Amino acid sequence: MSKAIVILYRVRYNKNVVKEQKKKPKPKGKEEFIMKKELNEFVYNDGEVFVGATKAGTMVFDPEQPAWVFTLAVDGAEPVSYDDDLEWALDELRDDLLSDEEWTFEHDGEEYRAEFDDPDGMVLRFTDSQDNFLGTLSAGTSEEQNELRVMLTLGVDPFEEGWEDGLNNALVPEGWGDDRIIKMWSKTDKSWEREFSTTWDGAQIAVDLIEELGGIEPKDGKLIPNHGDFVFPNPDEDEKAYDEAYRAASEELMTYYDSLSLTEVADEIANITGKSARVYYWVEEN
Repeated sequence: MSKAIVILYRVRYNKNVVKEQKKKPKPKGKEEFIMKKELNEFVYNDGEVFVGATKAGTMVFDPEQPAWVFTLAVDGAEPVSYDDDLEWALDELRDDLLSDEEWTFEHDGEEYRAEFDDPDGMVLRFTDSQDNFLGTLSAGTSEEQNELRVMLTLGVDPFEEGWEDGLNNALVPEGWGDDRIIKMWSKTDKSWEREFSTTWDGAQIAVDLIEELGGIEPKDGKLIPNHGDFVFPNPDEDEKAYDEAYRAASEELMTYYDSLSLTEVADEIANITGKSARVYYWVEEN
């Protein structure tokens, strides 16, 4: 069940009976005939409720209740009844749609979480199902912040929709931005710990490990996709040529690992150490 539907169910549980409002005089005119109404960040236009450019759902008047009935614009969402005054109904709806601080969404079968965790509620923090930090997204204005809230409530997949973080970095499942640090450790060798915050530093750790575990060998060329074995001259016949080929192979490995994401580099390091080392990593905000 999507987060959007779960949120709606919670709202419906609280709202399935029309709220008793504070006793205020009702306007004499029939609110249901108002074609367009703006209230805070909401625009109600002929039955549809928008937050920014995002359609949050439909709001229609049911004279039998009597009440305004809202249906979230997501498959499977069920209607929620509010007050019979449009302005009060929209005010309640605004509180419901914009009061949550965290959401979950799915991408390629994996679950991810987004949450506003800064005092001003302008920075979204993303983590994966293992609670590894992926990156942040900064909302430029309160209107943009509210639109983000509604889209996440609707179950939008930020990765699929190509969201960016405000610094021209695309949001991707592997993580983004320069504010992450990977910490690695071995459960077999308690003295082995590494950390890095750039792919270049991670690449250096990977290549150093290969050299520590016996030196770069011709077969290590196959660690690079679509690459054959490295070719090394016989060191006994031409030591200088061997050293140059070895250095070139080291640089080629460095270039390859540096081209990966931070977490992909961590996975490669774990592969290099082997299963017996039981190497794990954790991604934190730097």
